[in-house]
Amino acid sequence: MGGTARQVSARDFDDFDLVLACDADNARHLRHLARTDADREKVRMLREFDPASAGAPDLDVPDPYFGEAGDGFDRVIDLVDAACVGLLAELRASR
Repeated sequence: MGGTARQVSARDFDDFDLVLACDADNARHLRHLARTDADREKVRMLREFDPASAGAPDLDVPDPYFGEAGDGFDRVIDLVDAACVGLLAELRASR
């Protein structure tokens, strides 16, 4: 399975209802790129969708390369998986 990456552009806010960030720094950059308040509201943290993260002061997905030795990647995949399950549930409920 292959893929390509590209930088987010201001025009993406015209095409997408939701723009996800994995850490606060990226969320800040995305909100700065947004042209309107409505566009800024489209920027959400991925972990906002994980019910277990509700009320957590830090919603960053940690960088597994520079995190705790040994379990960094396992922890990150668990966090991302839980958030994606919650995101899917929210999207299905909003149909």
